[in-house]
Amino acid sequence: MLAKVGVSGTIASGMALGGIGFLLLTHLSASGNAWGVIPGTIIIGIGQAHIKTDNFNNSHQSIRKKESVTMQFF
Repeated sequence: MLAKVGVSGTIASGMALGGIGFLLLTHLSASGNAWGVIPGTIIIGIGQAHIKTDNFNNSHQSIRKKESVTMQFF
């Protein structure tokens, strides 16, 4: 997905998924059961995975090989 829509598109879709998940969580009732939490939580998790993956990729692209911790041992 990152190659198709780019970093800004993936972060925007992740934030949108997080917002949708939180909206699902706000519609829970006090007398409901725990199964109502699962869809919203899963959607929030997928959205956060989009954002965290992009942040990881972007931060590690700027590190040179000499600065890498794993390259210091070789």
